[in-house]
Amino acid sequence: MNQSHNTLKKVKVYIGSDHGGFLMKENLKKVDELNCFINFIDVGTHSEDSVDYPDYAEKIAEKVLQDKNSYGIGICGTGIGICIALNKIKGIYAANVNKVIEAELAKEHNNVNVITLSGRFSTLEENISIIKKFFSSTFQNGRHMKRLEKIKKMEEKNE
Repeated sequence: MNQSHNTLKKVKVYIGSDHGGFLMKENLKKVDELNCFINFIDVGTHSEDSVDYPDYAEKIAEKVLQDKNSYGIGICGTGIGICIALNKIKGIYAANVNKVIEAELAKEHNNVNVITLSGRFSTLEENISIIKKFFSSTFQNGRHMKRLEKIKKMEEKNE
């Protein structure tokens, strides 16, 4: 039986940004091409007023860790700061993604649960392509799993 896109289960994505990523976040949430397979849940910010990206990294991480079948997207000016903050939280594996190939490899090789994007240096079209590639890619367990296990051991050692 064929199912239409409307009846397929959408992936839940907690999306958040600081002021530098606010407009990009708002624009991404309006893209029909993404909304057909993503259920965006906005954790803020809700304006261009200056805020601190670690606060929104923490909100994204909290939701992703509570909701095991979900993902996160964090956006700041470059995507770098929010990525650093996200990776400080145990259980979050974030990659700052600027190219489509990086989105594919972040999922296939690193099985990241959050991607971060630039709100200032990437276009809306580039970020749409990145998101589509990330969610159409699949983790390739094999040799990559042993590497991820080593990362988890490093996390535990530093608790």
